Amino acid sequence: MTEVTQQAQQQASQVSKFDTSYTGTTINRIDAKGRLSIPPEYRKLLQPTIEGAFFGVYCLPSLVDEGAIECGGVDFIDFLLQLVSNVDEFESARADIEETIYAEMLKLSFDKEGRITLPEALRAQVGLKQEAAIVGRANRFLLMDPSRVDSTARRARTFLKDHKETYRARSVPSVSARKGSVE
Repeated sequence: MTEVTQQAQQQASQVSKFDTSYTGTTINRIDAKGRLSIPPEYRKLLQPTIEGAFFGVYCLPSLVDEGAIECGGVDFIDFLLQLVSNVDEFESARADIEETIYAEMLKLSFDKEGRITLPEALRAQVGLKQEAAIVGRANRFLLMDPSRVDSTARRARTFLKDHKETYRARSVPSVSARKGSVE
């Protein structure tokens, strides 16, 4: 292995998972034709590694949140199918979920300005009108009505506050705790 190859592998291993995740929230306008601009940092993550491969977004109405559209790249489809693989293959629910994923999944290509066109029926299904919040969620992102963003964060914070004993950060015991006192 050459020194250049070793350096490239070392640099690649130092890339944080956070650097390759969809993060943040952006609110963008949906124009009269249903076009929505996707943030450039998201488009960069969606860029295909194989020349000529599909460059766009895979979207479907969320399977768990009626007011959102889940979106991502090929890895998003892999993620969904991995979740389904945990359901016994003889369960009829597994076939229903797989069928729903494949039947409702849309491939929306980018135009020259980095926009996708959301079909009117899809927008209506989740209540998107003139704006959409584009909300990062690690290996995928959500499109939802902007009014939902604050309520989601509020619910998350309330849940964590109500369950702080379960979710509190674990730390190294302090010096006084080692002497027998409990902090």
